[in-house]
Amino acid sequence: MATVGGSDDNEWQKLSPDQKVQHKAWKARMTGYEECAKLFRTQNSDQSPEFNKYVNLIKKFVIDSNENAREKALDAVFAFVEEANIAGKTVNDVASGLIGKCLNARLKMKERACEILLMYIEIEKQIEIEDELVKGLENKQPKIVQACLEILRKGLSEFGSKILPIKPFLKQVIPLLDDRDKTVRDESKLLIVEIYKWIGKQTLMQYYAIAISLNNHFESY
Repeated sequence: MATVGGSDDNEWQKLSPDQKVQHKAWKARMTGYEECAKLFRTQNSDQSPEFNKYVNLIKKFVIDSNENAREKALDAVFAFVEEANIAGKTVNDVASGLIGKCLNARLKMKERACEILLMYIEIEKQIEIEDELVKGLENKQPKIVQACLEILRKGLSEFGSKILPIKPFLKQVIPLLDDRDKTVRDESKLLIVEIYKWIGKQTLMQYYAIAISLNNHFESY
């Protein structure tokens, strides 16, 4: 029989999901993630004791070293955040891992990471998510910066400025309008336009003394 990581398939297949996700073989972990996603979806209560087993493991899901396994891991994380009452306890570590390891990955993984971050906002962990996204705006990888801007825009559009306050991130967004990377410039413009919808141009100019160049950006909309 084929082996995984030097051990017989049957050995790791007999393990429980929480053991599989910690296995050294990526195929074992991937199978474990798939089983976890189903497990989380089939609990009778959002306070099921089953969720407690994964509170300290979920943060490792999002930084799995194998991309194929990590993609399945994100499906499990999304299910956990959506279904588990204790999901909020995982927000900081998971958000940091998602931003650092998934927003610059393949498209499907990036999209799922975005969905998870927005789901945390939905379960009222917006302050923590906003903090992590603002940190992400300082990342040296344009793909990560662009993705953080996109999530802020989608979060603002979906939840509004009362849930996702604009002030904590606006100052960091303004300089990105002139970033050397086109995708960052374009996404920052889209976010500024979304901000404009919520607080208006006059308030933007009044509170933040935005550079004159910002006027030119608004003139085109």
